[in-house]
Amino acid sequence: MEKGLVGGEDGGKDAFAKLMEMLEKDLQQVEERDAELRARLPPPKKTGRKRAIYPPPYLGAAVILYEACYNYREVSEAINRLLGPEHQIDEETLRNRLVEAGVKLRNQAEAVRRATLRGPRKPARDTIQMAMAAALAQGDAAVRVKGRTMVEMILNTPYEGFAKTVAKLFEGHGTISLGARKYTEDYYEWQLIMRFDLKDWQFLVEAKNSMRIPDFIKTDEELRAYLAMMLACEGYITWSARNKEKTDKPTTEFDVVILTNTNEILVSEVEDVLRRYGYVPSKTLYSDMGNVARDRYGRRYVTTKRAYRLLVGRREEVQKVLRWLGPLPHPMKEVYRIWALRLLEQANGRPIRWVEAQKIKDYLDELYEKSVETGRCRAKIFFEKVQHEMNTANMVDRRPLKAQTAPTQLTYTLNDKQTSGK
Repeated sequence: MEKGLVGGEDGGKDAFAKLMEMLEKDLQQVEERDAELRARLPPPKKTGRKRAIYPPPYLGAAVILYEACYNYREVSEAINRLLGPEHQIDEETLRNRLVEAGVKLRNQAEAVRRATLRGPRKPARDTIQMAMAAALAQGDAAVRVKGRTMVEMILNTPYEGFAKTVAKLFEGHGTISLGARKYTEDYYEWQLIMRFDLKDWQFLVEAKNSMRIPDFIKTDEELRAYLAMMLACEGYITWSARNKEKTDKPTTEFDVVILTNTNEILVSEVEDVLRRYGYVPSKTLYSDMGNVARDRYGRRYVTTKRAYRLLVGRREEVQKVLRWLGPLPHPMKEVYRIWALRLLEQANGRPIRWVEAQKIKDYLDELYEKSVETGRCRAKIFFEKVQHEMNTANMVDRRPLKAQTAPTQLTYTLNDKQTSGK
C-alpha cells in the first residue's frame, strides 16, 4: 500500500510523529513557547491538591499540537507516551491547563471541522476538477453533508486502481482515506472516503440533488472531463461480432456506453449535449422496474426504478468520441479505450474481421475479470490485516466513522447491520 493509505488513514502525520519531529528539529521554538505559557499560569495554591502540569517543554509542545488541529485525546496520548506515570495528564486536565495558559480554544463546530479535515482544505483547483467531482457524485459515489461544515463523498468499488486514481485526483483538498469494507464473508471491496469543506464543495450536494449537468460546465474541456468520469463510473467500451448468424466471417461493431442511469432527465441532457457536438447517440431502456437478479456472490437485486442507457454505436462516431474524451480515470476502461482506438485506426475505414478483434476482446475481458477478483482479494487481505492490528491494540482506525470494524470479540456495527463478534 502507498504511504497515506495504510490502515485506511489519511496521509497526515499522527500526533506522536509530529511531536517527535518538533522535539528533534524545533526544540528551541518549543522551549520558548513553553516558557511563555508557563509565565501565564496562575501560581500554585499553598494548600490543597497540586495541579498536574506537563514538565518542560511538553506544555509548549502540547499547545503547538493543539494549534495544529490535533484534538485533546491525540495530544494527551502522544505526550503521555514520553512521560512517566507521575506526569500523565488526561484530556480534561489538558483542556484546563490550556485555558489557564490563555490558549484560545476552538468552538465545537470548528473543532469537528478541523479534526476531520486536518490537511489542506482547498477549493477545487479549477472547473475541470469540479466537473470530474460532479460526475463522480452523480455516478458511483454517495454524497452527504456532515454537520455544518463538511461534505462527505464515499466511493465503494472492487477496482483498487480506480479508487487510487480518484484519491490522487482530489489529493490535497481534504481528508482522503482509502480502506477496505466487508459486506459478507465472501464479498469485500475498497472504500474511499473523502471529506471536503462544505463552503468550497457545496456544488457536490447540488449536483447530486439535481442530477443535471452542472451549470458551471460550459467549455469543451469541462464537458470532456465530466463525460470521461461519467463513463468511468457508469459506462463501458466494448466490441462484438456483427451478423454472426448470417455469415461465417462476421465483421466487428463497436459500442461506447456513456452512462447507464435511473435518472431519465440526466440521460436526456447528456444525449442533447452529444447531439449538439455532432454525435447521434441512442437512448434505450436498460431495465424495467421490478426486475430481480442475483450476482455471482448470491446477492439479490430488485430494481425499483427504470434504468436508461446512452450508447454511441456508429463506427466513425465511436472513433471520434474516444479520441475526444481522452484518457479515462478508470485504468481498465482506459485499456479498452486504447485498444478500441488502435483497432479502428489500424483498419483505416476497412472492415475489421471479428476473428482478429475477438482475441483482443477475450484477453481484455479476462483481464477485467481478474482485476475485479484481485481487487476483492486484496481488499479482504487488507481488511483482515487492519482488523488484526486493531484487535491486538497496535492500530486505531482513524478513518471517518470508524470505517473498519471494531474488535471481533465485541458486538459491533458493520455496514449498518448489528453483528455479534465470535
